[in-house]
Order: sequence, then structure tokens, then C-alpha cells
Amino acid sequence: MHRASTKHFLSLSLLAFMTACGGAETGADPVSTSPTERSSEGSGSRVNPPSGTPPEEESTPETQPGPQVTPWFQRLGGPQDDVGTGVAVDGAGHVAVTWVSTPRQDAEREPVDGERLALNLSRYSPEGALLWTREYPRNRVDALRVVASPEGALFVSGNAFLYSIDFGLGAASAGFLVKFSAEGEPEWQRRVGQKVYASVADGAGGVLVAGESWTDGPTPLIARYDAQGEALWSHRLGLRADGTELRALARDAASGQLLLAGRLVGTLDVDGQRFGAPDTQGLVLLAFG
Repeated sequence: MHRASTKHFLSLSLLAFMTACGGAETGADPVSTSPTERSSEGSGSRVNPPSGTPPEEESTPETQPGPQVTPWFQRLGGPQDDVGTGVAVDGAGHVAVTWVSTPRQDAEREPVDGERLALNLSRYSPEGALLWTREYPRNRVDALRVVASPEGALFVSGNAFLYSIDFGLGAASAGFLVKFSAEGEPEWQRRVGQKVYASVADGAGGVLVAGESWTDGPTPLIARYDAQGEALWSHRLGLRADGTELRALARDAASGQLLLAGRLVGTLDVDGQRFGAPDTQGLVLLAFG
């Protein structure tokens, strides 16, 4: 393990680096399951257990049953092609979902009423009841994600390339970050470099993001914003080679470390340390204080 100190506020250690070498395929015999009975409730459904369930066995200290939950189902979208892009759960169990709607492009299919080009954000109760939904017209959007703070605020991020998106706070372009209240009202938005790929709530009402800046070439970056949208810090790594994609982000709640992971092609300089090797590719996991 290698360690180094930055000149400012971050410490960096390489947790793991391994050359990608492929994997073996595994197989399993198909398992037949009994169909379940479904009953509709509003726009969603609850899933009932199959009939003929054996009687419950007496619990012992070693076999205590886990928490009881009631599965629920929601169908999103309309008569177009819809793709889910993100899901998040806050500290009270509310579920937020983002998805994009795209009119069908089949050559032999005529347009259908109700098709639209849109970006969607919805929030549900822990029991699956729709609390609210927001729809925003869009042209092109990439890497649309949502994360939730423990108290219920939502952070939506993505890349609006070629065309901007209006969330009610003015044009959002390039790599955008937008905070919504638990009631679905937009509170602030920020541009984070040229691309934003991932975000994670910081546990204090703010958010950490990972993306790229293209000022001096494609440069991975990480940044942190507080609950009011003020930039607490922004840290740029070294120039990346084509094919390098650092797009996975996580936060260790116990230590506060920020974990950044992805595909590394060639080398990457980070705070005076060089990771990787020329003409190689693999996976890299970096930890920041």
C-alpha cells in the first residue's frame, strides 16, 4: 500500500490495483418458481406470497426471522421507450427514481399520442405510494443519477451536452448538479466541470460528486458541496488517457473517506503519485481523506 499527503486537504492511498484479466463463465441449473398473485392498488401493485406456503417453524436464537416487508411494484413511463437511470432511498425509507422517456424510433412504427422526450424524477413513500413526480423536457442527457440525503433532500446529476435542461432555475448545461427538496422543489443548481458521472450524500446535508474537467484536457475531478450549494472544495487529478473511466463513487460513513474507482488505462498522476503503467489497463480504487 502506498500513501502520500497532498499540499492541501486531501490524503490519498491506493487501496487496490489489479490488471483486468477476464473471468470464467459460470452456469447454474434453471430453477422453476411458482407464479405469484398480484393485486392492483392505485398505479402500483403488492405482491402476495404463493399459496401453499408451509407453516412457520418455531424460531430459535440462531434462526430469528428478519424484518417483515411488503413488496410493491410501480410501472413508470408511457407509450414510448423509457429507461430507468437511478434510484435512491433516504433515511426514512422514501424511494426516489429517475428515468428518461424517448419516442419510439422503429422504422415501421407510426408515432403514438403521449410520446415525449422527457427527463423524469419521482418520489414514493416506503409503502410504494406516489408522493410526487416531476417531468422536464430534454434533448440529450447522459449519466442521469439521483442520490438522497438522510433527511430526504435529493441531488440529481448528469450531463446535458449539446442542449441545456431547465429545472426551473435557469439553463443547466454540461455537467450539472441540482438539489431538490423532499417536496420536489428545486433549490439550487451548479455546473460541475464538463461531465458528472456519480454522486453520494455526505451525511451532513451536502453532496460529493465525481466528474471530469476539460480545461487542460480530460482531467478527473472530485468536489464537495454543502447543503446550500456552496463549494467546500474541488480537487483535480492528473490528465487521463483515453479509455480511463473513474465513474464509481462511495463514502465510508465510519471514516469519512471518499472512494473513487474505475477503469485505468496507462498511468494516472494523483498528488505526486503515479498509478498504473504504460500500455496496460486494469481497475483502480483510490481513497481520499
